[in-house]
Amino acid sequence: MKKVFFIFLFAAATTTAMFAQKGGKEIGGSLGYLGSWAKKPSLGVKFNYGISEAIRLSPSFNYYLVSAGSAWDLNADVHYMFAVSPKMWVYPLGGVAVAAVSGGSSAAAAAGGGGGGGGGAAAAASGSGSAAAAAGGGGGGGGGAAAAASSSGSSSSFGINLGCGLACLLTNSLSLGFEMKYGIETWDMFVPSVCLTYKF
Repeated sequence: MKKVFFIFLFAAATTTAMFAQKGGKEIGGSLGYLGSWAKKPSLGVKFNYGISEAIRLSPSFNYYLVSAGSAWDLNADVHYMFAVSPKMWVYPLGGVAVAAVSGGSSAAAAAGGGGGGGGGAAAAASGSGSAAAAAGGGGGGGGGAAAAASSSGSSSSFGINLGCGLACLLTNSLSLGFEMKYGIETWDMFVPSVCLTYKF
């Protein structure tokens, strides 16, 4: 899945035709899937605003349907729009995010990284309220960190978003979109999603 993500990101960055409507506003909802530590779906809301002919701002909020406790993230992204047809656009994206998880023995978040072999970390919280975290690395400098929320605690993280997306105009007011986004430092969250937005 991550190979598809990077191929699509490269294609979006090398497309030459640009389009975005300056001053255009869209609001909508999204359905995603947290494909990293939780393997759970998400529900979200987002707002798009065109600040130039090629650039739009896209703040969003996502709530993850974890089995215990709660998990969410708040994002502020920027899209650089490229037209591939009169009714279809691709875009690379970048931005910042705040993510949080709280409560429940299964509400855990992990982040890991690697270099030349990889490293990882894990975190777990017990139902009695104790939490454990471990960090490790290997194979040429990889390392990781982990955080977990106990039944009475919480954990939060600030990070950077990188990704790409596709937007298709269904009618003059409705658009269907697909995004793949990777959150660096926000527990290395990889989240593909689909969204439906209304232009007003």
